[in-house]
Amino acid sequence: MIVLAVLLLLVVALVVLFVVVTGTTPTVSLEWAQINTTITLTALAVFLLGAACLLVAQLGLSMLLRGNRKSAERRKELKHLRRVEAERARHGDAPTAPSGAAAPAEPARSGGAPAQGSRPDTGGRAGSSRS
Repeated sequence: MIVLAVLLLLVVALVVLFVVVTGTTPTVSLEWAQINTTITLTALAVFLLGAACLLVAQLGLSMLLRGNRKSAERRKELKHLRRVEAERARHGDAPTAPSGAAAPAEPARSGGAPAQGSRPDTGGRAGSSRS
């Protein structure tokens, strides 16, 4: 993958060098009939205008992707926090601590008693019993 990227960058460098060296003499006329305007540009100017448009498009796409990534992270965090709140509400724990404060630790159980809601005799399967 890296080799392909380096080769593509070399091709781009050769095209840029070619346009810079030979692109000053031919001209291109761009006519915009709605406002009666004609612009005459060299091939180098057209090339640089295209490069600038490509950079702006790249910037826009990268901003869009970064925004999507941050939104996805926020949604994932919100979903996780809602799941934690639902678990706490289901187990009847105390309300959550204010933001920035650490959540209270669960007290240690003595005597090896199973935690609330767990059934060691079922092996994790609901409805089974071993006698």
